[in-house]
Amino acid sequence: MGGREVGSGTSATLTCVITGVTEALTVTWLKSNGEEISTGDGFTVNQGSVTGENQDATLVVDSQHTTQNSVYTCSVKSATTESAETDVSASVKVFDVESVKKEKSTDCDSA
Repeated sequence: MGGREVGSGTSATLTCVITGVTEALTVTWLKSNGEEISTGDGFTVNQGSVTGENQDATLVVDSQHTTQNSVYTCSVKSATTESAETDVSASVKVFDVESVKKEKSTDCDSA
């Protein structure tokens, strides 16, 4: 999954792409402290559905949560096979964009 760079105070979408699946898997998103994320309070979780042999689950992190670097984990579990579980982490790197005001000057010579 890798990472994503976003401007401070902008939203970010992370996608967990699961390949080689024949049925929808259970996807849980976790914060860096291990707390499970559910839709609400600035987060939108989408389990995704199986298309072909892929399932794309997404986590949308609203702007209120992108003021500092964070790590989110996509935890994937099979409903039919208890031993099938995988965790993948992605970082959201936040950068500040400083606004610089430039003054415009015009020099006009009268002829």
